[in-house]
Amino acid sequence: MMTATAPRFGRFPVRVLLAVTVLAGTLLGALLAGASPAAAHAALTGSNPKDGAVVATAPKEVTLTFSEQIAMGDDSIRVLEPSASAPTPPRSAISAPGGTV
Repeated sequence: MMTATAPRFGRFPVRVLLAVTVLAGTLLGALLAGASPAAAHAALTGSNPKDGAVVATAPKEVTLTFSEQIAMGDDSIRVLEPSASAPTPPRSAISAPGGTV
């Protein structure tokens, strides 16, 4: 009389499956938890004159509003005349906390 036994699976395939599952979970978690590069920078949320506006004469004031407080250096913003030359440098002021320049 012959007896048949079911195939036996060793521990190796279970370990491989577990390792692949852990690796996939780690990669998915890193992908979902990672911050996008744009999230680390202030965004321009408004301006006066509005974006794309063409003015006949130079405004006395230009306002830029950002999504968060910003730090400005001496060459952070440049204003150019139509001839692409720089006029007399304007005085800039940063008002807290809205990030308005």
